[in-house]
Amino acid sequence: MEVILVPGWCMSAELWKYQQDVGSDVVTTIVDLPGQGENKEPTKGTLEDFALAIREITSSKTDYVLCGWSMGASIVLKYQELFPNEAEGLVLVDTAPKY
Repeated sequence: MEVILVPGWCMSAELWKYQQDVGSDVVTTIVDLPGQGENKEPTKGTLEDFALAIREITSSKTDYVLCGWSMGASIVLKYQELFPNEAEGLVLVDTAPKY
């Protein structure tokens, strides 16, 4: 099983550093969204654009769970809308965009 971790707005893969390599049989992949962190790819910044970027990562995978924090959770939900039944499961963390 692989868990793909998606950070929120203006965050990077650094957000998930303590969840990486937790041992056991779970493989973690941490995503830098286009225009954020180390990913310098241009983007319009829409949820669909980000979901399509996640799809590029998952297209060759078969057994994965998507986990999104904040805006990352919204991206994971958009992914599910565009590609239903692709992910084995979804984990939504702190989805309310309240400050």
